[in-house]
Amino acid sequence: FFFALSSPSNLIMNLWLVIGGSRGFGETLWKTLHAQELNKIVVYSRSPLNDLPSTGRVTHCTMDIGNLNELSSVFTESLETLKSETWDKVNLVNCAAVLGPMENVEDHKDYNSAINAVN
Repeated sequence: FFFALSSPSNLIMNLWLVIGGSRGFGETLWKTLHAQELNKIVVYSRSPLNDLPSTGRVTHCTMDIGNLNELSSVFTESLETLKSETWDKVNLVNCAAVLGPMENVEDHKDYNSAINAVN
């Protein structure tokens, strides 16, 4: 992906790509970033966003970070319209997490179970 950096004016335009923004830290992050008018935010999550602002500066893209086969196409499609804009900074923040039972790795009996406990 190619983005033009640095704006001709003194305004600093920031693009934020927030993965896992439907709740918790990710939701708080994009809502906080939205309070600054020079931020444009793309939020990726499996679930829809609560209280999507009508300012046009927050876009939601449905994406499951665990579905590796679709990641490339989701990113490509979601960033297509943003390539024509000029950005001073492009930031990617991953807030996505898979939560499950927490156990010690040594308690797992097979390899896949152990990997899932770590990841």
